[in-house]
Amino acid sequence: IAKNITVIELPVGVITSALGCPFFIWLLLKK
Repeated sequence: IAKNITVIELPVGVITSALGCPFFIWLLLKK
């Protein structure tokens, strides 16, 4: 079970980082 969770969480973390970084930069530039 632990292995399955890890396999699922890794891609989600990568996608979140890819979407979160530009969004965070946009918030900084917006101010």
